[in-house]
Amino acid sequence: LEYLLDNIWIVGDPDHVAREIRAHMQELGAGVFMGLFQFGSLPHALATKNIERFAKTVLPALRRE
Repeated sequence: LEYLLDNIWIVGDPDHVAREIRAHMQELGAGVFMGLFQFGSLPHALATKNIERFAKTVLPALRRE
């Protein structure tokens, strides 16, 4: 779990998530971000809530860059 939190998963408030995505993309030289907002047996309603929250709170910050 520690490895995933340190290296793969990005979890936190919108500002933290935007900073981490930006940092990873710059480090990798990536031009496209692909997020996974549903995993395992997470119900569809919660996955939809994750996507909507990302779109409203994180994506605008990423687009400003």
